Amino acid sequence: MDVATLESMPRDQLEAEITELAGHLAAAECRWLLLVAEYDRRAGWLEWGCRSCVQWLGWKCGMAARPARDKLRVAHALSLFPHVREAFTRGRLSYSKARAIVRCGGPDTEKDLVEMAVRATAGHMESIARGYRRVERSEDGQMGTLATRRRVVFDEDADDPDLGVVVAHLTHEERELLHKALSSPGDDVSFADAMVMMAESFLAHGSACRPGNERTTVIVNVDEAVLCGDDRGVSRIEGGAALPPATARRLACDATFTWMLRGSAGELVDVSSKHGSIPRAVRRFVRARDDGRCRFPGCAERRFVDVHHIVHRAEGGTNDVHNLTTLCWFHHRLVHEGGWSIERHIGDGEVIAIRPSGDRMTGAVPSIDDTDGDRVEELNAHHRLAIDARTVVPMWGGERLDLGWAVTSLWCTNHGQQQVRESAAA
Repeated sequence: MDVATLESMPRDQLEAEITELAGHLAAAECRWLLLVAEYDRRAGWLEWGCRSCVQWLGWKCGMAARPARDKLRVAHALSLFPHVREAFTRGRLSYSKARAIVRCGGPDTEKDLVEMAVRATAGHMESIARGYRRVERSEDGQMGTLATRRRVVFDEDADDPDLGVVVAHLTHEERELLHKALSSPGDDVSFADAMVMMAESFLAHGSACRPGNERTTVIVNVDEAVLCGDDRGVSRIEGGAALPPATARRLACDATFTWMLRGSAGELVDVSSKHGSIPRAVRRFVRARDDGRCRFPGCAERRFVDVHHIVHRAEGGTNDVHNLTTLCWFHHRLVHEGGWSIERHIGDGEVIAIRPSGDRMTGAVPSIDDTDGDRVEELNAHHRLAIDARTVVPMWGGERLDLGWAVTSLWCTNHGQQQVRESAAA
């Protein structure tokens, strides 16, 4: 539609098209969120070498990390809210309203919240959600002083014995300060990596992240045979647990090392000085050529990066610049320990990722069936959705929101149903 057509359109028609399209967009977004949730449940993003569905959404759908995380949370929540899902699917609820409901709703209040939402604005629903959550925290005895409520808890991950869990409860100001610090490397950086870097920088009395060849300060005792591709040799953290051979090779790919010569009885005979696995001049050239970014397809991480040997030295790879590329921590591990491999075209420098199955990864996305149409309206019509200029518009006449009544009625409904269930169970 050209500008002249828009300028000549009557105001009533302009308004009607805006609200009707808003309803179509809401219905399409609900369908999109359901697809995203199912894609995440199947972990389809793993096939693209991504660290999470959030990263995949940033690559394939052009979304920033923060809204991608928010939409993914709502997408999964829709499976627990059938009334929200039904109204959202039909374009009666906007994304903002659906998000507010899933933040505070439950099985006993969901239906009432949807009825409120079709009559209220998105701002009203956000106020109701905040008010209800505050009352819930107060009722549960969680409204003590800030000094007693602020805490950091260290625990073990019940689902993954190899990981630990850190949970921080901070004030809003402290949370934003921490979020800003963790986000400073860039929206696509893993918060876990950023938090570890903060701790590392603090202990080192500096704010800069050390380069990959100096970052690994753990001492590893490893046989030369392991570095040459033989998995039967010794590979162990000094004074600690054994390491998988692939992990030892990854650490040696971009690290400073010292060789030790031992006698037949294991006694130490000779020790060398420290050596860099890649000459400094070559490392600087590779970083400049790659602009300091991870070159794995779909990733452009600047922090937490290593210089990787495309053909490992155990397989005859050299320190030639054409055999080196920049990879972030995540993708460096993926290549060494996840069964992936990469190639670099000498002509254009393009890096191609190869899955463990042998499939070469491209940036193409499968196309949908053309019968669904190219326009949102046609797609909704294909799904037999009747949406007009009034579907998404709330039935609100401008009256003031009675927040106290809304929150109290929801609280009474929720806790009344809980008491009924508890009495029946007794």
